[in-house]
Amino acid sequence: MRRLTLKDGASDKFWEIDLQGNQYTIRYGRAGTDGQVKTKEFDSEAKAKSEHDKQIAAKLKKGYVEEAASAESLPVQAVTASSKAKEAPKKAAARSESPETVSPAESKPLAAYSEEPVSLGLLPVDWRWVAWRPQEDAEIPPPRPFDMARLMKTFSNIRIDKSSYWGDFDWRTAEIPLRMSKEEATFWLVAMANSRRTVAERKKHLKEWDFTQAVNYKKMLYSETLNTPWLMIPAFNLLSEQEFLDLVLTEKDARYHGSDLQWERVRGLQHVLPLLSAPAVQRLQEAAKAHVNVANWPVSDFYQTTNYFVLAAVLGLSDLLTGVVESWDDKLYSGDGWHDHYHKPQEIIFGLQDPERISHHFRRLKLRLSNPDYIRAWLAHTGLQHLDYIEESLKQESNRDEAENQLSALIAVNAAEVAPVMLALTKSSKAPKMAKNWLDEHPQAAVTGLADCVANHRSGALRQDALAALRLMKRKGYAELMQQTAAHQPAIKETIDEVLTYQDPADNPLTDAETPDWLRTGLASKSKAKPIDWVNANDLPPIIMQGRALSAQQVTALLSVLKTADSQQAPFFQQLKGEIDGNGLDGFVWTLFETWLSEGAPSKEKWAMMAMGYLGGDESVMRLTPMIRKWPGESQHQRAVSGLEVLRLIGSKTALMQLSGISQKVKFKGVKSKAQEYMEQIAREKGLTKAELEDMVIPDCGLDDTGRRVFDYGPRQFHFVLGADLKPKLKDDSGKLRDNPPKPSAKDDAELANTSLQEWKLVKKQIRDMAKIQAERLEQAMVVGRRWKADDFNTLIARHPLMTHLARLLLWGGYQSGKLAGTFRLTDEQDFADVNDDPMALDKFDEVGLVHPLHLSEEDKNAWGEMFSDYELLPPFQQLSRPVFALNEQELEQQSMSRFEKLKLPAPTLVFGLEKQGWARGEAMDAGGFDEHSKQFAAANVTAVVNYEGVVAMGYIEADETLETTEIVFVEGMRQPSGYGWDIKDKILPLKQVDPLVLSEVIKDLNQLAAKAAQ
Repeated sequence: MRRLTLKDGASDKFWEIDLQGNQYTIRYGRAGTDGQVKTKEFDSEAKAKSEHDKQIAAKLKKGYVEEAASAESLPVQAVTASSKAKEAPKKAAARSESPETVSPAESKPLAAYSEEPVSLGLLPVDWRWVAWRPQEDAEIPPPRPFDMARLMKTFSNIRIDKSSYWGDFDWRTAEIPLRMSKEEATFWLVAMANSRRTVAERKKHLKEWDFTQAVNYKKMLYSETLNTPWLMIPAFNLLSEQEFLDLVLTEKDARYHGSDLQWERVRGLQHVLPLLSAPAVQRLQEAAKAHVNVANWPVSDFYQTTNYFVLAAVLGLSDLLTGVVESWDDKLYSGDGWHDHYHKPQEIIFGLQDPERISHHFRRLKLRLSNPDYIRAWLAHTGLQHLDYIEESLKQESNRDEAENQLSALIAVNAAEVAPVMLALTKSSKAPKMAKNWLDEHPQAAVTGLADCVANHRSGALRQDALAALRLMKRKGYAELMQQTAAHQPAIKETIDEVLTYQDPADNPLTDAETPDWLRTGLASKSKAKPIDWVNANDLPPIIMQGRALSAQQVTALLSVLKTADSQQAPFFQQLKGEIDGNGLDGFVWTLFETWLSEGAPSKEKWAMMAMGYLGGDESVMRLTPMIRKWPGESQHQRAVSGLEVLRLIGSKTALMQLSGISQKVKFKGVKSKAQEYMEQIAREKGLTKAELEDMVIPDCGLDDTGRRVFDYGPRQFHFVLGADLKPKLKDDSGKLRDNPPKPSAKDDAELANTSLQEWKLVKKQIRDMAKIQAERLEQAMVVGRRWKADDFNTLIARHPLMTHLARLLLWGGYQSGKLAGTFRLTDEQDFADVNDDPMALDKFDEVGLVHPLHLSEEDKNAWGEMFSDYELLPPFQQLSRPVFALNEQELEQQSMSRFEKLKLPAPTLVFGLEKQGWARGEAMDAGGFDEHSKQFAAANVTAVVNYEGVVAMGYIEADETLETTEIVFVEGMRQPSGYGWDIKDKILPLKQVDPLVLSEVIKDLNQLAAKAAQ
């Protein structure tokens, strides 16, 4: 038996593996607990040995250290499981389960209830963030003998902070003693001062150092290369107290403004504060009082440091700091994320004495707990009372390494109150795996905390997630622990009883005899792919088919099929989607996708993302699309492109509409171009233009033919309406508008109400996104003069469940031979009415389109304006009130709009400003640059082109680069985006030959840019 342990300052875990013949048993968990046990069998002893060795190698790679251990350390249930496994029929060995897969029927009790003490996981140094709390006068051990071997071993185990650009050392994990010999103090000083970055290079340097030689400590300590607060511990042991205080209070030139103390030295004071004499503390206090006041806080200079204020906080001078903190405006740090970088307002607030005031000021200033020390300081001040703020801060972190580094402070806590926070972080943070591991390693705290969450929340997503997590724990073998916990904690007994008595279909999986032939055939392995060892079938939501769940073995087989899936499996996937109850597959593939992300999204396992394309639906679409839009900005362009492929594979109207939205409007050119390529390819396959395809794939969002939908609570109903600003709303039976349905009451039908709540969440997001996209499409259709055949307009717009809501807000025109022949609006009854509110038929028109105000007389505009006002119809964009622009007679004789030439604008302002108005970026030229934007006007058969000079490239649009417009011309025909002025010169139209509508819209767009150039 092999035993490995991992101790990194925040975690203290063990992992054991015992190889017996053709199987091995793994036990793992927190030190001091029995942990969890898994057993896996193989076809042969050789295969078992090979996998055994791989498991050990993987753990060692993660930083585990091997210890001597014996088979006796395995718990009784592990031995029992092992012996039973040997007696099992040989056919069990043929099952292809991953090491983590355990079916409900095979679950064993994994833990027993114990009186676990609540622990915040803080070291003595962490409590020194809290000057107002009485500190225990623990005796500080005297210096220990210098032991180079011991120190080198300690140094080797120091954790590396991966979130740092340089991979900084986390000196906290070294547990450096406060008192030490000169030799040991020199060791740590050399280790910290060494500019070499890797552990190996620093170890080599330390081994070569002669610790018996005389050292100029002052020279080293005043060096700029010492950039960690921990250096103050060896400094204190190497200097006299007077020399130490001089080091702390020596100012240095600040990087941008004046001079200030060095933050590392001031912050490091908290490590040695208990060792300072009273006169020394008094000298530090006097220095702080001489500089700290409201007037000295650099309100308007975000680059100025504030380390005298930090000194006051370290010394606990709360009275001195209270007025300073209260003087800060609520929005002082609500700008860019770096505004608090030099000021360090968090550290100043931590110098206050009242935890409630600390919480108040953090919340009003919206300050983040942006590193693990801040989270530990928050815990030291507030205990378990304000965990929600830690949760929100972690959710805001967009960098995975930073999120994991910050969460390392919270995972050291052992308390039931943390469980709901960890559950939330598994779903909405960049460190979901760490949060999930905490729940796995603290089963008793998880049971208590999640059950308490359910008991105290009548409804909502958190309650549903907590219930689902408890049911999963039951399936994984924690039923006995739940019963024992409920017996000791009556407040959660009702919730635990609800979980244990819940008739979970997953508890009654399909047997081989009950499995339909089509499912058995579809799950049959067609390749010899490696077993999937990073996802546990039991951790995924159950797949329910006619009230029965797929077994763990069937789910494992399905994962294998998805791993090697291609178009040949499409019929099987379609049949599976048709047979599964509700939206269960959406939940299944989304959890699989989230698990893949938590594993670091390895490219070789990208199939876990593509699985959404085969089995996902509209719920997956609506959750995935915002991520696709965001990924390129996080250097994940290829992942975003894969996301587009997922939308294409899903192929529903909602999926194609989201794909269309990305093709029209996203700030990342590469993703936008790929989406356009997909839409054009799909359109060609269907024999349509891109615009026609976009018309046909607009989803109905669950609305009926008249655009209505009822959300039923039983005794009361709520009716969908599209409110102002295209916001989906609900109207209750009294006519009151609501943004969301109310919480179900005792009188409501619980099942109907909960179903309606879940449906509303999806429908609301669908409609909000679709309405916005379609409003922008309709505005551009008016601008460029797009027309629909009368029958197509009636089908695709007027009687479409969603588009009918938008069409009612706009003025439409009927066209004969390209000329406006009549105007009308769409009524609530989906009829057509003229300006006198008389019925109108469309059969006399060839085409229908949105009317531009240039094509209306003042009398018609006023009459229609009065009509729309009477009916309280607010258009989604300016139509009748749209400003109209024209060129003067002198300008009409030119070929370029001279009034907009020589406009100087920052590159992003010009590029993104035009693209927001529907202009297309030019093609990449040499070195990837571009020099134009263009816009096609189909009805006028004209393309407008804006040319400019300056440095701007597809992937290099910097704010400090200036672009200057050179000409604004109009080209006959539908010219495609180009560069170098190609395909222009011989086709430029005199401005007097350009349709006035085109001129007006181009002037409107460029006026907005000119206004920004003037600012």
